[in-house]
Amino acid sequence: MNRTHRSALAPVVAVLVLAALAVAARIDSLAVRPCAAMRGVEVDAVRWTKGFWGEKFDLCRRAILPSVEAALLDDRNSERLANFRVAAGLEQGPYRGTDWSDGDGYRWIEAMAYVYAVTRDPELDRKMDSWIGIIAKAQAAR
Repeated sequence: MNRTHRSALAPVVAVLVLAALAVAARIDSLAVRPCAAMRGVEVDAVRWTKGFWGEKFDLCRRAILPSVEAALLDDRNSERLANFRVAAGLEQGPYRGTDWSDGDGYRWIEAMAYVYAVTRDPELDRKMDSWIGIIAKAQAAR
């Protein structure tokens, strides 16, 4: 596979890994029931420290989150974080992309939240606060 194909697949792979991590982290969605065979735990109550999931979590933290951010900030991508800034009145320009392209931005923030719950990385906290503020402004009545 040449470099062009690898870079084109990077956002797809990133979204798939983020989705897998989100599903794995959502085990806490199991309701507490007296006869339940399994019980959920808080997302920060466990750590993937080594092995397959430890490597995937570390990959997500150090490579996939930044890669997805770069893709969402790339004007050539139809899924663009800039649409939030335009909708919030912070930038001028047309909405670009599909009607559902904002979903990738929400999933990226969700993935950051899961990683933050475990790492308490202040940079992730700052980044989430910034984008959540922009989205809130975009959704506020003008």
